[in-house]
Amino acid sequence: MDTWKSATQRGLVSGASAASAVACFVDYRMTPDRLKSGYEQRLSRPSLALVYGAFGLGLAAGALLCRRGQAGAKRRESG
Repeated sequence: MDTWKSATQRGLVSGASAASAVACFVDYRMTPDRLKSGYEQRLSRPSLALVYGAFGLGLAAGALLCRRGQAGAKRRESG
C-alpha cells in the first residue's frame, strides 16, 4: 500500500511540474508580446524560475490535499 501511495504522490508531483513547465512555455514562447504581462522585464530569469516552481508546488500540494480529503471521506462513509 505504501509503495502505491508514494508512486501516486510522485505522479502528482511530476504532473504538476509538467503543467508548470507548459504554462511557462505558453506564457513566454507562444503568447504575443502585446499580450504579455511584463513580468519578464521586471524579474530575472532565476526569479521567474522560482515563480513557476512555486506554481508547480502549489498545484501538487492542492492535488495531494484533495486526495487526502477524498480518502478521509471514503473512510468516514465505510466506517
